[in-house]
Amino acid sequence: MTSEELNSNTTSKTQDNALGPAVQLTDEELSANPEYVLEQTLSTILSRPVVCDEESDVDQETNALFTDDDDGDNADGNQRTSNENNRHKQSDSPQTGLSRWKPTLHKPAPSIYILCSLMSVKVLAENLVLGVITDLTLAKIQKYYEDNERQSQKEFAKFQSVTSVIQGLLGISLCSKYGHLSDNHGRVFVLQICGLLTILGSLANLYIYKDSTTYEFYSFVFFYCIEALNAGQMSMVAVGNSYVSDIVSEDNRMVCISFFMSIMYATIGIGPLVGSFLVKIFKGNSFNTLYVALFLNVSYTLGVEFFLSESRTVNERRESQSQYHNEVLRKNLRKEQAIFSKESSKWSKVYHLLKMDTLIDLFKPLKTLWVPKTALGSLVPRINVLILVIIEMFVGGSVEGSVQAIVTYSMFKYSWSSVEIGYYYSISGVGRALVLLLAVPQLISFLKRRNYVALPDSIDRIDMIHLYLFLIFVITAFASMIVYETNDIGSYLNSLFISLSAFALPTVQNGVIKYASKKSIGQVFAAMAVLRHLMSLIAPPLYLQVYAATAKTFPTLFLYIPIILSALSLVLLQFVKIVKDHDMLRRQSEASFNNFDEHINNYSVNTKPNTSFDIANNLKNGKSNLQSNSIPIETTPLFKKSHFTGKDNIRNSYKSLRNSFVNSNTPSSKNSSLDKLKAQNFSAFNVPPSV
Repeated sequence: MTSEELNSNTTSKTQDNALGPAVQLTDEELSANPEYVLEQTLSTILSRPVVCDEESDVDQETNALFTDDDDGDNADGNQRTSNENNRHKQSDSPQTGLSRWKPTLHKPAPSIYILCSLMSVKVLAENLVLGVITDLTLAKIQKYYEDNERQSQKEFAKFQSVTSVIQGLLGISLCSKYGHLSDNHGRVFVLQICGLLTILGSLANLYIYKDSTTYEFYSFVFFYCIEALNAGQMSMVAVGNSYVSDIVSEDNRMVCISFFMSIMYATIGIGPLVGSFLVKIFKGNSFNTLYVALFLNVSYTLGVEFFLSESRTVNERRESQSQYHNEVLRKNLRKEQAIFSKESSKWSKVYHLLKMDTLIDLFKPLKTLWVPKTALGSLVPRINVLILVIIEMFVGGSVEGSVQAIVTYSMFKYSWSSVEIGYYYSISGVGRALVLLLAVPQLISFLKRRNYVALPDSIDRIDMIHLYLFLIFVITAFASMIVYETNDIGSYLNSLFISLSAFALPTVQNGVIKYASKKSIGQVFAAMAVLRHLMSLIAPPLYLQVYAATAKTFPTLFLYIPIILSALSLVLLQFVKIVKDHDMLRRQSEASFNNFDEHINNYSVNTKPNTSFDIANNLKNGKSNLQSNSIPIETTPLFKKSHFTGKDNIRNSYKSLRNSFVNSNTPSSKNSSLDKLKAQNFSAFNVPPSV
């Protein structure tokens, strides 16, 4: 039988499988053309990425590959059944949340515009009732204490302090959970959960603020904090940024994140103004605005359900689920060993019995910010990410945490009322929106025209310019209040320059994402949200305490803290390194068989070999091509002669080789590809992790 006839027969007997083409050959064809079987087997393994979580998939393809003609009909039927089951699993797996009961709908493709429209509705619903809820809460407390002004103010301050702490703690504890859920089950799934929780929060507000409800501290705190179960706006922004990162390219990621953040800041800025406008429409009946908020929250939830498509593919979610389940299994195994092992210390047993690891899991997303070494052992990504995180924590936290101290200082210094405070917040919110929507895209376009290159996997000169501008604007913002200490123009200038510093948020997040694994983007954004929640708990009380302690002697002392931190950040930026070579930043998981796949697919049999040793020699002829890419090769034959003594041995050899490649591409695998190959006694290709 000629090679052309074999090729045509094989094509007619080939049927697509979930992992690759399955070729069915007879014993006669197998014995006459062993080199063709080997070539087709290697090309099947190496021509496409392997995602296999069950050993049965490998066994099924192996049995389909080496099947007698007598069993051909049965094999074809089994293979068709497998393909139908795989398609059924593929179509069923994306259905989560409300999608389980709704009929099948054809959603539009994932779009940043649909996301921004829906998120703006939700943010508007939350912010238009901020002032209304504050007024209604104070009215309930004053009615309860029968207009006792001092007792009412004390109770109101207590209520605000307790609810703010609870909201911050819920944000920290739930950000990590939502980060895992968004990676494992999809971004839309998390947005649906947050929408349902927001509806429950709106219903709780309608209950506690109606006229027949009497104020009671603990019940009000409980119902007031129900909406905080969605982990706050920072968590929603983190999920939204993850969605944007999934659907846009690396070159456009920063512009798209800036656009998304501009919509969020603009909605936050106009939300209180819309609430005031609605109160005037309702002739002072602020309670009716709660119905408007409920309507907007229901509209957001339905819009997410029926119009927003998932950004992560099924395979990406399955891969994240596999990685997460492996982590859980390892954690449970360590827990059992610590509790029941005689060698464990008492502290270790108490630690696991009291489930103190649950507390540590709240901060588990922060682990993603500790970037591992590259395949070449470089620490540049880790150092760059840590510097960006430090700038985000200290400077960004100071900008947000000093707002309350600035407002308090202006109220006592310049006798500000609610009108001036509203102006201050409006300048900051609307200014940030305009900067992110207009200034950032225009600046990026201008720099690219000046031959500034945006690097997809490393911080670049464009990012550095944004960070320098951010720090300069922060220093100018707080210095203006010191210069214009006798006039409130300094406070307004502070709000203006703070809004101009909005370059930082998309730049820092985009810079961190460049060094992160694609499997954990949601956890990276969750880690950034956890840091911001931590700073929201620490920074505002810290600045208020500094101002209260120095109000009589040196009231502007707290303004020097962000100036000093920004100056130190300018020094830290000098240690950020820009790396243009992608190979130097390649992660361990990317260094397995990328170059090997390309060369092995180009392998061709020039002469017809007669023995298995000839086949191995033809494989070894690729040594020169592979060594041109600095991949060391050993000369041990890939298959020994005993491997070709029968069909069963060939099947076992193929399964072993297939399993080695499957294991090397599994997320839970922590060993290098070299260790996996040695475990299978295949030592022909010695590919170290440093490739």
